[in-house]
Amino acid sequence: MADAEAEVKAAEGKVKAADAKEKLADAKVELAEAKEKLAEAKVNLAEAKVNLAEAKVKLAVATLEGAETAESKAKDQLKAARLALLNCSTGQESEWEMHVDDADTTFQTAQSRKTRALDAYNAADKDLNAAQKLYAGAVDVLTSLQGMTLCN
Repeated sequence: MADAEAEVKAAEGKVKAADAKEKLADAKVELAEAKEKLAEAKVNLAEAKVNLAEAKVKLAVATLEGAETAESKAKDQLKAARLALLNCSTGQESEWEMHVDDADTTFQTAQSRKTRALDAYNAADKDLNAAQKLYAGAVDVLTSLQGMTLCN
């Protein structure tokens, strides 16, 4: 009888151990699924960052194009004012010198605006590259976690 009781106790211990292992396995599966959901959220966030960065690049391109157009027009106006100064009569020189000065100021402002627009474009492009790398990394993590979840 003592042997039977010992066998029962040993069997009960095995049942408890098996139950604990099953609970541990279930907990590991839940953890893997939670990590996968977190990784999916990070992928979605990274994708949103890429979309935002792409929009910023498009805006920067449009701003740069506008600045380049303004610079080109200002340059043409400056050339025209200088040519008019060269061809004007002596009595009109001071008036055309003012036009040249105004055109030169406009041209300098346009160049400065173009420089700022180019800097903004470069910054937006750098942010886009960083966002794309973040997205790629998040996708890699998600893919890895999905593989781990399948294995469990």
